[in-house]
Amino acid sequence: MKRSVSVVVVVVVLLAACTNNAAPQTERVMTAEEAALLAEVQFRNHETGGADFSVSAAFLGTGESLSMTGSVDWRNHVGRASVSATGKEAGVVEVVWSSGIVLERRPALTQTLATMGRTNIEFFARRPDKTNRLLDRVIAVLVGLAAPERENALLIQQADGSAFMRSDELRGREVSVLRYGKNLRYWIDPAKAELVRFEGDSDSGTAPVVVDVLAVGQRTIEAPASDSVIDASTIRELYEASLDS
Repeated sequence: MKRSVSVVVVVVVLLAACTNNAAPQTERVMTAEEAALLAEVQFRNHETGGADFSVSAAFLGTGESLSMTGSVDWRNHVGRASVSATGKEAGVVEVVWSSGIVLERRPALTQTLATMGRTNIEFFARRPDKTNRLLDRVIAVLVGLAAPERENALLIQQADGSAFMRSDELRGREVSVLRYGKNLRYWIDPAKAELVRFEGDSDSGTAPVVVDVLAVGQRTIEAPASDSVIDASTIRELYEASLDS
């Protein structure tokens, strides 16, 4: 799990939990049973097939922020979501992804191409860039919440920082909040071994993300029509200019 999930936790959420009015913390060492529960969740997501989700994320050092709402097909490694963002992702209103490719819908860039006689182009295809693109980092988090094999529960339990944080309630569900390592937090419904929320951050604390899993089940992701997609590298100057607008 930790190998594929390299990101994230929204700092404001964490700070709110540490105010003077907060209830006393019940953090303690994670038990073997809780580690096994955490190991089960990622595998369960894969077996379930997919989910509807919402995401909030940021690159705090650059002032970029992003929110997404959509669906993911964990078995086939594809997803689609509406996007609202600031910074480099501000021009993106929708994203579709599959293994090794990201398709962005950028209406302003579509309009620019239309004035040049290239009509009907809506999506711009490119390779992922998790280092420089907040959108791609979020996609990597979503993909990393499922795996075809269970994580080693003993390694989870022994990881530096792993702990049972508290029992809580989220969207009307009783959950256990478990920390894997120092930066990854999972809100799990123990009765169903279902992930309800994921929170994480980079080691530097500058790339927080929160994923809310709203509903689970097999999802079919509709791909854009092929004639509406163009390789962003074929219009490199126009595409790169759209990142700075």
